[in-house]
Formats: sequence, C-alpha cells, structure tokens
Amino acid sequence: MYECKTCKPEIKVKVDGQMQPVTGERYFDMLMVKVVDDKAVEWAPTKGGKDSGKSKMTVPSVGKTMTTDIDDKLRETKATYSATTQ
Repeated sequence: MYECKTCKPEIKVKVDGQMQPVTGERYFDMLMVKVVDDKAVEWAPTKGGKDSGKSKMTVPSVGKTMTTDIDDKLRETKATYSATTQ
C-alpha cells in the first residue's frame, strides 16, 4: 500500500501497477504505483483519462540519498530532487 499522509487529502492506493481512483486531488483523479525493483518505485497519475506524467523514486545500494525524478506533463516540466538522511 502506498500512503501519502502529508498530502491533503491523504492518498492511499494499492502498489500493484494498476490505476486506482483518487479523490480530492486537483491535478489527478487516478494513480498507478508500482515497485520497479528493490531500489525503485514509480507512480503515474492521470486526470480525466489523460496522462499527467510520472515520478520515479530511487535509493542507492550504498548511501543515504533518495532521488526523485519527475516528468510533469501538465506543467510541461521535468525535475530531479534528492533527499539525504543523516
């Protein structure tokens, strides 16, 4: 189960590679979450049946940094974020 407790409203969907309905989100009404491998998770939203983009979160085999690559089709932007633990 994928949960985003900091999202408003909270998101909770199965991690099975299938589109799941999401309510209350402005930019998407369906969300697909899947495990790519033991180091990566991918999610892809849609709105009204239209592809909204995708994100892939990856952690390294060694190290403490998670990288998130985002391809936002609604805003026509791409971004990469990193988060490091102490």
